[in-house]
Amino acid sequence: MEKMLFSFSSIQIGLFSIQIDKSVYNYSEPTTVHLSTGDIRQMFRFKWLNISVLQLWGSYLYQCATTNEDHDVVGFLCPERLLSYMYNSSYEMHTFISDSLSTHQYKKYVMGAFFETDHWMLVVFCLGDPIAFVFDFDQAQKKQLTIRKELESG
Repeated sequence: MEKMLFSFSSIQIGLFSIQIDKSVYNYSEPTTVHLSTGDIRQMFRFKWLNISVLQLWGSYLYQCATTNEDHDVVGFLCPERLLSYMYNSSYEMHTFISDSLSTHQYKKYVMGAFFETDHWMLVVFCLGDPIAFVFDFDQAQKKQLTIRKELESG
C-alpha cells in the first residue's frame, strides 16, 4: 500500500477500489472502498478529506500497526458508520462507540475521525486511562460536539 500511496501523482484520471480487511473496522466481512484520483489529489493538497480516503488511511495505519511488535496498540472507529450514526440516531452512535471500545478493550488507543461543523476532527480514546482527546484544527470558535456524551461516558 505504501508504494500505491506515493504513486498517485503519476495517475491522471480514474476510479479504483481497494478491499479493506474486516478486522480494521470490525466489519463482519471485508468491505470495498471506492476512490478517485481527484480524492487523492485533494488530500495531498490539504483541501478536502472524504470518508473513502479516511478509510484508506485507517487501513494503512492498521497494517503498519499489525506488522510490527505493537500490533495491540491501536484500533479504529469506522468513519462512515460514525458519520451516519451522528446524524441519524444518538442511540445508534452511542451503541456503535461502546461496542467498538469493548471490541478494542485490549488496545491502548482507539482512534476515529468524525465530521463536525464542516470539517473533520480526530478523537483518540486512551483505554488505559479512561480519557479521550479531540484534535480539532479549526479553533475559530468553541463548539458543542455532537459526540460529547459518548466522549464523557466512553
